[in-house]
Amino acid sequence: MTGVTEYAVNVESAQDADAPPLAPVSLHDLHLPTLRPVEFALEPLLPLRVASVLGAHGGMGKSVLALTWAAHVALGRSWGPFDVPAAGPALFVTLEDDGELVKDRLRRIAREYRLHPAELQAALRLLDGSEAVTALACADPMDPRGALIPTSAMRQVREAAEGCRLVVVDNSSLALQADANRPELVYRFVATLAAIARQAGAAVLTLNHVDKQAARHGSRGESYSGSAAWNNAARSRMALIKPEGGQGIELHHEKANLTRLADPVFLKFTDAGVMVPIAANEASEAAQQAEALTYADDDRLVFDAIRNACEVGQRVPASFAGSASVLTFLQSAPEIPAALRNKGGAGRLRAALIRLERAGRIQRVEYLNDYRHKRERFEPCPEAA
Repeated sequence: MTGVTEYAVNVESAQDADAPPLAPVSLHDLHLPTLRPVEFALEPLLPLRVASVLGAHGGMGKSVLALTWAAHVALGRSWGPFDVPAAGPALFVTLEDDGELVKDRLRRIAREYRLHPAELQAALRLLDGSEAVTALACADPMDPRGALIPTSAMRQVREAAEGCRLVVVDNSSLALQADANRPELVYRFVATLAAIARQAGAAVLTLNHVDKQAARHGSRGESYSGSAAWNNAARSRMALIKPEGGQGIELHHEKANLTRLADPVFLKFTDAGVMVPIAANEASEAAQQAEALTYADDDRLVFDAIRNACEVGQRVPASFAGSASVLTFLQSAPEIPAALRNKGGAGRLRAALIRLERAGRIQRVEYLNDYRHKRERFEPCPEAA
């Protein structure tokens, strides 16, 4: 248990008179104005002296974004709509990607944002713990109360954080080798990071990998995995969200204890794999272009399925209802991919049929079924390509 009390993550014994767990706070200066206003590494997302969390599903770009923030804080450069009030050294702790990969990302970030490499070299510190499973803290297997044992890596982070304005830990699932669903362990881990933040006067940001279900609910403020303590213990929490329709990426500020919530920011990846903020109208145009491409693909698939079926003498029903509907027919057609063979896909197939009929590419043709009842089937229009 050596070193646990140093990070304030253990449960103190009630008999330990030498280390009282609760500290009295004097209120003698209550009549004075605020003596210590809230300061930020990146305002208002990353307040100093506390721990913050950035959550996202794998592959959304949280590592790239956090490294971009670290580079901007290190050089005192604003990012998107957010101000960097003062430049200060930044520390990036990578536990997932190896240091050479992070350096390559940093090179591309520097080129995209026109940051001087020599200045970054002097102001940004990188610690690589990816070669082995390098935890910053782990659960004490001998203590059922939920004590955490900080590792030598945690001590190294604390020492390297001295004088920094921003510390990034990528990521929490590797840094905390314990059950992330146990609130007491999560609280103690975040408290450890907050203690480092207070000691260094820095903003500490840990990246939290969330599963697909949590990512889908991100717009409702649930973009974290494991215990709700990740949300409760962090003073600021952000998330990268796929908006409705699945086009583009949005940065949402979902919790802010010390300031106002920031408005969502629209993001995109450049060809070099660097994440950059874009204007809302540009995001809307990009989404519309992507939507148009999706419509065109759906229309082509549905038209090909109808044309090919007609060429081999199959009847394509024109009814949208019943067990023998056109939707059921199409979802069994070989031209239709698996992604459209579900309830959500049925809506896209219906929309494609409506567009094709309105565009004059398919038509309804009456015929008599085996019982001499009038029915309608879809066929390609003669002039359709």
